[in-house]
Amino acid sequence: MKKVLFVVHSLGIGGVEKILIETLNSVNKNKFDIKLAVNSFKENILENELDNNIKIEYIQNQKIIEKIENLGNKNSYKKIIRFFYKKYLKYITQKKYDLLSYDRDIIVDFSNGENIKKIKFKDKIKKICWIHWNIYNVFDIKNKRKKVLKRLRKFDKIICVSKEIKEDLTKEFIELNGKVENIYNSMDRKKILFKSNEITDLTSREKELLKKNYLLMVSRLDGKVKDFETLISAYEKYKKNNEEGTTLLYILGEGSYREKLIELIERKKLKNNILLLGKKLNPYPWIKNSKILIQSSKTEGLPTTLIEGLILKKLMIATDCKTGPREILDNGNLGVLVPVNDSEIMSEKIVELLEENSELKYKIENNLQNDDYLKKYDRWEVIKEIERVLEEK
Repeated sequence: MKKVLFVVHSLGIGGVEKILIETLNSVNKNKFDIKLAVNSFKENILENELDNNIKIEYIQNQKIIEKIENLGNKNSYKKIIRFFYKKYLKYITQKKYDLLSYDRDIIVDFSNGENIKKIKFKDKIKKICWIHWNIYNVFDIKNKRKKVLKRLRKFDKIICVSKEIKEDLTKEFIELNGKVENIYNSMDRKKILFKSNEITDLTSREKELLKKNYLLMVSRLDGKVKDFETLISAYEKYKKNNEEGTTLLYILGEGSYREKLIELIERKKLKNNILLLGKKLNPYPWIKNSKILIQSSKTEGLPTTLIEGLILKKLMIATDCKTGPREILDNGNLGVLVPVNDSEIMSEKIVELLEENSELKYKIENNLQNDDYLKKYDRWEVIKEIERVLEEK
């Protein structure tokens, strides 16, 4: 039996975390003894979704982190204390990783290789890295090319979740060519379809909101990679031309960008039309009942929400950013691709997809009836590929 240590930043509500849970729950436990190392103590909402037979170890010492945060950075004395606390935190984090990896045959860094420098490896331990994002967003290739290559060279296998990520990586680092593979994210189609009908836990207000006509974006509230400004500007243009019977806009998710979003919505006088509904452990009823699912981003990897939209046969609009949307939506055959940062075209496509007799709407709905495009995300087909990589010498 192979002993595997998976490492991830957190178990919060996010695409990477959901894919990790799906993977760990599906891998054959008769073949693999799995441990999971989670860096952060914060927001580990998905912990309860993990099979009970998978051991979780939280790495960071929360008490020391709180002491560092409480010290601040205002006077010299506190700066010195803070410096030594950080050194100590690094030391005990290293020790914990060493302890966890000691008996392992394989280490899988599921967070884009961010944790490689924290682990001291035995000579024969196999090292695998999962890359979930556009490499130019994940790595500072322009300024630190040699350091990035040195880090990635430590891995025996590098798994990219989309073909485009793989193409970019092998083009940028020819030296890694033989190590890089593309394995798509696995999706449990039956589970998503089942959960899309689960509304018993919703409040009466949420059930009423589900009945309304609404557009939807499901996303972490992040201003760096997500493009809420274009989405809200596109919605504003749509609303100006459709005053009567206006479709609402719901945004599911939470994050540091919430306050700026609230300011933007209030400034545009749209607080009665755009609702920030927070985190939803089960977003599928919201996706299922939406008129259009929208993914407005500056950059991506392989956006899970769009694959979930395919499973639920939703009309979708996505910005044609690197990487993932074009690949998932089959060059625009399974959903509408719009230029990044173009609210005018996004607004036009919203109007077009909401029209009852729209040719574009008919074409996409017709294409969505063919399930062949979902095979590459099939849970068990993907798990076979992952198990093959884990078993390789």
